[in-house]
Amino acid sequence: MYEEGEHQCNVLFRIYKSGDLYSIPIQYVTWVEPLVGKTSEVLRSPDHMIGVYPIHGKNISIVDLGCLLGLERTSDSKSSSHSLLIIENTEIGFLVESILGVETLRLCQNSDPLSKPLIQNVYLCNDRDELVLGLDVPRLLSIC
Repeated sequence: MYEEGEHQCNVLFRIYKSGDLYSIPIQYVTWVEPLVGKTSEVLRSPDHMIGVYPIHGKNISIVDLGCLLGLERTSDSKSSSHSLLIIENTEIGFLVESILGVETLRLCQNSDPLSKPLIQNVYLCNDRDELVLGLDVPRLLSIC
């Protein structure tokens, strides 16, 4: 767990283009990949599981991060340019709509686990005028 005021390097993204700004600590992300083809559906899979997608000789399970977090799609969230955040030491990719880059963020506060159980931290970004919600990757993976 990080202390208030501490800085951490994160991958910033929006799950839906007009939605909140989210982050995952960079140490959890192996690489970012554009989703350019169709995924293969998996029968009887949970709602958040979109399907599998071949990347670099492996089939990666694609998880709709918005669905996993219980977010509703917005009217402008039907973008054709989705990206995958491939999570280290797993065969899971989180589907997001826009990757904003890697930035060093200052921890503003640890999130209250009862209010949003998958949000671990809230960050301030010096270059942006909004708060960044830091996701709890181990807890997300335990749901997947």
